[in-house]
Amino acid sequence: MKKIITSAVIAFVAVTAANAGDMPLKAVKAPPPMPSWWDTLTINGHVEVGASGNANNPAVTNFGQLFTDKANSAFLNQASLTVQRPLDPKATGYDFGFKFQAM
Repeated sequence: MKKIITSAVIAFVAVTAANAGDMPLKAVKAPPPMPSWWDTLTINGHVEVGASGNANNPAVTNFGQLFTDKANSAFLNQASLTVQRPLDPKATGYDFGFKFQAM
């Protein structure tokens, strides 16, 4: 009985080793390079525009309006710009970040 079990184990190991030899080796990918300081800098912006209209012809002003009194024209309501660099949570040494926002 021991001979049969031993033969079965040897056959299993031989088949497994033969199958493992047939499998292609996977290439080990190198870790991606660390991003530079400039790669983590982001610049975002937001622009809001509007327009006013008047069906009267010729319309010069929209009566009763405070900021949109000019008829049939476009307006720049607001614009904002954000420049930021967040802190790196994996940094081992000194690191700094900032956020500048202008409207």
